[in-house]
Amino acid sequence: QLVLKLSGGTELAPAALRLAARAPQLEHCVLREEVSAKHKLDKGTRTAAARRKYKLEALLRGSGVEAHIAQRAACLVAKDVSVGDPDQQVLEDAICLTFLAQELAKFENGKDDATVVDACAKTWKQMSRAAHTLAIGLEYSPRCLGCLVEAITSVEGLGATNEPVVSPRLPANAVELLRSTWQ
Repeated sequence: QLVLKLSGGTELAPAALRLAARAPQLEHCVLREEVSAKHKLDKGTRTAAARRKYKLEALLRGSGVEAHIAQRAACLVAKDVSVGDPDQQVLEDAICLTFLAQELAKFENGKDDATVVDACAKTWKQMSRAAHTLAIGLEYSPRCLGCLVEAITSVEGLGATNEPVVSPRLPANAVELLRSTWQ
């Protein structure tokens, strides 16, 4: 749902992006038990991410999805795309928003504030401005909200500094002009 919201609706979200967003459910339901003999042989030569990408692409193609859409969805899931890819950013935003909305409250249990602030800061850095807007509108516990605000201030450079603020000095004639107009 977040992917659709971030990309402007169902008709605007590319098919590959919608499939990539569903990849965790597909993998949980179908892929966890399916390991063919070829995958077992390739296990030493491929990374886990490459095996996961290959299995997802094979599953999608076997389900009748067009080859280029299946390949694109698998690349999005494996983060095997160019830097700045807009679909990858939408997928990353959805993952981060899901963490903030559904998992942050569980994550904070038993952890100190510094750890929670660090996790929130890392999450905030990965998100786009559109996702930031959605994240601010989510419901948080008081502790999570405090940690998120602290993370945002550190990431965005809004924290207080120890340096005193120097007030500007105006020339004497500017001060006189201002004084005369205030009367």
